[in-house]
Amino acid sequence: MIPVFNEADNIPPLCERLSGVADGLSPKYQFEFLFMDNHSTDQTFEIISTLAEDEDRVRCLRFSRNFGFQKSILTGYLNARGNAAIQIDADLQDSPELIPEFLEQWEQGNAAVYGIRAKRSEGRLVTAARSLFYWLIDAISADDLAHDAGNSRLVDRRILEALRQIDDYHPYLRGLIASFGFDQVGGPTTVALASKATRNSRSSSWLAWPSMASWSTLSWR
Repeated sequence: MIPVFNEADNIPPLCERLSGVADGLSPKYQFEFLFMDNHSTDQTFEIISTLAEDEDRVRCLRFSRNFGFQKSILTGYLNARGNAAIQIDADLQDSPELIPEFLEQWEQGNAAVYGIRAKRSEGRLVTAARSLFYWLIDAISADDLAHDAGNSRLVDRRILEALRQIDDYHPYLRGLIASFGFDQVGGPTTVALASKATRNSRSSSWLAWPSMASWSTLSWR
């Protein structure tokens, strides 16, 4: 499950590596590669569509406009057809070759497996903002959320079905998944790359504020 926005250059190498991982895990596991295109303005959708002509495992959902990262992920979860869904970034920030490690943790009974970032290439201001974000999350949440978790995660079919019951315009998926109460664990350790990864982590942290506010139970108390 891969959210994309203007990732034309990354799609071919990503699909090649995903195919290699999926072929190596066959026949025990059968995969589909579900792309959620947040109305890219480059050739992302056209490239995915071309790949889908030759690769039956490729599916793509293209949005009529950019609905944002969290909505993109939720749409992927609601359209996933397998017993579990694994989310990874299109920019290869998290290696597809880590997928077997996610599956190993899942086979041990965990309904959610998070990739943990071992290192971040970011400035002091972003680091401070991230620390403040997690401090506030811990303060307003009744659930334990993994700190320094990357965007990559595996979720079990039980969680996918639970998400179908949620009606939230600003879903904070990490919080929602934790609130369901299923067993979850930190899984593979990933290493954040430079520049683009830093920009993505900065923007995603700030964009999470409205989602965090809608998910918190503090205001109700």
